[in-house]
Amino acid sequence: MPDADDFPDYNLYINVKYQLPKDSETLSATKVISRALDEQGKVVGNYHANPVLDTRVYGVLFPDGAVKQYAANIIAKHMYSQCDDERYQHQILDCILDVRKDNMALCSDDGFIINKHGQKIPKKTTKGWFFNV
Repeated sequence: MPDADDFPDYNLYINVKYQLPKDSETLSATKVISRALDEQGKVVGNYHANPVLDTRVYGVLFPDGAVKQYAANIIAKHMYSQCDDERYQHQILDCILDVRKDNMALCSDDGFIINKHGQKIPKKTTKGWFFNV
């Protein structure tokens, strides 16, 4: 059976979720839902193995229900900037607005483990901490 990469116009962006700019400053969670069509019902743009030169156009769905058209090279640029080599997605934070902790949070005295060599090793936990980002 042929592999998906054997078909040059395979739409690997369909159903992909990531963040795209909705306006000039704000990133929003989106989902690619379709290829864009011209007036004659034909797909817009042409595939190229180099994502920068790929001219296909896709319909992208935003959380408010708006659908906007984005070129494949723009989609690829944002996908690559938000994912690592193992395809784990990373979220972009603007700032932390507020922080609070409850009684489950570690205090500074309990925040370390002493290993068998007498070295203090910090405990890695966010239990009991709440962040408003």
